[in-house]
Amino acid sequence: MARPKNRTAPKYRHHKPSGKASVVINGKYHYLGKYNSPESRRKYKHLIATLWLAEPDPQPLSEKPNCSITVTVLAVEYAKYAKNKYRLPCGKQKNEWSQIQKTLREVRANYGDLLASDFGPLLFEEFRSTLISRGLAKHTVKRYSNYVNNMYRRGVKLELIPVDLYQRLEAVGPVEMPYKPPKKILPVDLDIVRQTQSELTSVVSDMVEFQMLTGLRSRPKSTTFS
Repeated sequence: MARPKNRTAPKYRHHKPSGKASVVINGKYHYLGKYNSPESRRKYKHLIATLWLAEPDPQPLSEKPNCSITVTVLAVEYAKYAKNKYRLPCGKQKNEWSQIQKTLREVRANYGDLLASDFGPLLFEEFRSTLISRGLAKHTVKRYSNYVNNMYRRGVKLELIPVDLYQRLEAVGPVEMPYKPPKKILPVDLDIVRQTQSELTSVVSDMVEFQMLTGLRSRPKSTTFS
């Protein structure tokens, strides 16, 4: 049975991350081409006539998350959340945010055009294997993997994707890789320290001297993972 003519048709939308026009019919995204182009307007009218007028009322998105969301859409939504979460009062960003950005760039470059439902355990393992092959430490691989899991968890929370898509990635389990002992950091040659001290102010030079005599270490403001 066709829809009553007095019902409000789904809106012609602008999907800003891709620059495409879209419309949601029966809980499913339909991409129409370049936003505001004549072709996208024609596709919109065609879908309204053939799908929306002919189909029964769709279930609310909250009851039926759709499976046409791409990995890029999930990445963008997670980036919005993470950027706000790790913003400092002064407007600067915590190091955590920079690591999330690296991960999302990697994911989008290799899997961004895939549907979120197509990025399953095998591709997730492939992503982790790529990180391992670069010689990254286990805790770094685990950290980047958790960001991908969190990206899917965010998609479930926003009701963009079904919960089983997140559960499939969770089923992959923890990162398994051979133990790689950390590189041993040797002390700086004393002659180099003395030469450096001659270029420092007296206060800083005395601080360096105090550290050498007592064995104290300077504490970095943040740790950067690569």
